[in-house]
Amino acid sequence: MLSSRSSTAQAGFTLIELMVVVAVIGLLTAIAVPQYQEYTARTQMARAVSELAAYKTSIEEHLGRGMTSPTAIDLGYVRSNLTGPISTDGLWTYAAATRTGYLKVNIGGNASAAIHGSAIQFDRSAEGMWRCTVTPPANRAAWRASYVPGDCIAKTP
Repeated sequence: MLSSRSSTAQAGFTLIELMVVVAVIGLLTAIAVPQYQEYTARTQMARAVSELAAYKTSIEEHLGRGMTSPTAIDLGYVRSNLTGPISTDGLWTYAAATRTGYLKVNIGGNASAAIHGSAIQFDRSAEGMWRCTVTPPANRAAWRASYVPGDCIAKTP
C-alpha cells in the first residue's frame, strides 16, 4: 500500500521568522545610525580644521613680506561648503603691537547639525607657533567633545 502522505515544500517564511528579521534590522539600525552621525560630525570637523590650517602657510608668507593685514582674497581663501560666511573682522586678524594673530571660521553651510555653529580658530604666537581651538556651538544639545580633532583643544564659550 502506498502512503497517502505527500511531501510539500515550505512556500515562504513563517511569521516568527519575519519578526526575528525585523527585530535584528531594528537593532542594527538603532546602533548604526547614531554611530554614523557621530562619524560624519567628526570627519566634517576634521576636514574643516585641515582646510583652515592650509591658510597658515599663506599667512606666514605674507608676514615674511611685511604684509600684516592680508585679506581673505590675498590668502587665496575659498569658502568651504562646511563653513559659514567669514566674520566682519575677516579671516585673519593681526595685532602688530604683540605680533600675534588668529585665523577663524564658523561652521555652517552643509555641516552636520551636531557641529553647526561651532568655531575653529588658529592662534599665532609672536614666535610663529600655531594653536588650534574649537568653540562648541551655542546650542550644545548634540555636541560631543569627541568631535574636536586630536591636535585641537575644546574651548568653553
